[in-house]
Amino acid sequence: MKTVDLRTKEQKRADRKNALRNGWNAVAGFVRDNYDVLIVVAPIVVTTVGGACKVASKAIANNTIDKEIRYKERTIYDRSLGRYTELKRPMTARESLEFEERRANGERVNTILDDMRLLKK
Repeated sequence: MKTVDLRTKEQKRADRKNALRNGWNAVAGFVRDNYDVLIVVAPIVVTTVGGACKVASKAIANNTIDKEIRYKERTIYDRSLGRYTELKRPMTARESLEFEERRANGERVNTILDDMRLLKK
């Protein structure tokens, strides 16, 4: 069951300010009481968090680059259609040479890819 809060807006604002002030005072009191421990622990924590953030950002960047490379390997732009065509898998070197030869002979991109069984359906 929902309870009704009969406080005014000013009372609620004052309560939030008091809660924030009390929290800040608690943190400041903790720091004053444990100053000698924090001098040793704080640099270790900052270094660890910074290193973890750096590793995470590198992993995200590498994953993004891998996705872009996979996308580039699996798509071919078809000028006649004005859009990209998706492949089932990346082309091998032999398939790329055959594709270029057939395209130079005037065949359509989708026809070539369909014959080579590379066209994703």
